[in-house]
Amino acid sequence: MLLSHLRASNFYLLEVYIFLKAVSTALSALSLSLLTQDKICLNEFKQTNAFCGSINKLMNSTAEQNAKNAILAESTTFGNYK
Repeated sequence: MLLSHLRASNFYLLEVYIFLKAVSTALSALSLSLLTQDKICLNEFKQTNAFCGSINKLMNSTAEQNAKNAILAESTTFGNYK
């Protein structure tokens, strides 16, 4: 009985480990993606800090929307080739 309980506990520990590993991988990928967007926005497209900080919000003008689309396309291309 004790042996079967220990085997079951180890199985659950493995599930917890896999879950934590998946969450940490997703968080690091998200951080890298946002950092890439900010760097491309600031350095290549020469936008302001306010614009780059709010790039994921709705844009009012067509020019802002076009700049946002170009920045997101460039960062996606960069992410595909990393």
